[in-house]
Amino acid sequence: MGSDKEDVLFLDRSSRATRGKRMTKLVDDEIEEDDEFWNQDALKEEEDDTNYVEEGEVADVFDSDFDEDEPEPEEEAENEPDERLKTFVKYTCICKARFV
Repeated sequence: MGSDKEDVLFLDRSSRATRGKRMTKLVDDEIEEDDEFWNQDALKEEEDDTNYVEEGEVADVFDSDFDEDEPEPEEEAENEPDERLKTFVKYTCICKARFV
């Protein structure tokens, strides 16, 4: 019974003269822009397209060690700071000293 009232309320809604005009214009503009894009001369097929050469399909080539697992990194190497990081820290400290 509740759905009957909802349907009646929906059917009693007054019709507007401007209902859907903006959306229709947007959709029409989008269709026009889409047609304009796909009908460009650059996208059209050429009958005498002699410049195009289809390449044959190439099989994938893998390195010889592709299936091998990478060795685990040594723990000692992780604890030692990188030489580039030391240089960066030195320059950062010099810059801070100049501005302080």
